[in-house]
Amino acid sequence: MRSTRIYLDDWGVLSHTAEASFTRQLAESWTLRARVRGYRQSHASFYSEAYEMPVRYMTIDRELSTFWDAMGGIKLAYLGSSVDLDLKADAIVYRFEDYARLRGRVAIVGGLGATWRW
Repeated sequence: MRSTRIYLDDWGVLSHTAEASFTRQLAESWTLRARVRGYRQSHASFYSEAYEMPVRYMTIDRELSTFWDAMGGIKLAYLGSSVDLDLKADAIVYRFEDYARLRGRVAIVGGLGATWRW
């Protein structure tokens, strides 16, 4: 599966998201999924890390600065007759290009899930 999205708003934020995933059947009840995702956005038209004097709209919110992120992960799933189990791990890298207080960060996220049907 592949998808892409482009977004533009009246604050001047232009963003692009692209994602791809691949799922493989390992055995009758087991699947493995790999996925990647990338995101990039421009800063809002009124964003600045410092203002010399007050203006009508002001923000130093890093979520409105220029930044990108990239994510990749895997998921192993068991689909049973009444119980489903999954184990997944993702790694995410963030890079803030014009936010000096935090240039970037890395996150590793894991999950274990169970679903019981009756």
